Amino acid sequence: MEAKTKTILIVVFSFVLGAAAGGYSVNRWLHHSEVPPQVRQSWSKMFTERMHLDSVQAAKVDSIVTYFRTHIDWYRRSMMQTRDTTRTEIRKILSAEQNKLFDDYIKEMNERESKRHEPANQGK
Repeated sequence: MEAKTKTILIVVFSFVLGAAAGGYSVNRWLHHSEVPPQVRQSWSKMFTERMHLDSVQAAKVDSIVTYFRTHIDWYRRSMMQTRDTTRTEIRKILSAEQNKLFDDYIKEMNERESKRHEPANQGK
């Protein structure tokens, strides 16, 4: 195999692996759910088996996911802070009656959000 082809395959594989790990991480950590260690381990095991990773590759994937998890946690906290600041600023221009309506609106939004991110197996 040519060096150029090998390099392209490595770059593509790295991108796909990063996208898979990133997509999974974003889905889990941006939606207010802390992933229990046993779930993380089972995902890691499943991913390792499915991709036929050796122990060195599995350790590197785990390291990548751990690294980006830190960044995702920071991003989530930043988003929540921005959301709260926005709501505070909106409240400043509303009347008392409108603030009650705003409370109802926020409650509805939170309920809709929590339903949207419920695990598929809950409620069955």
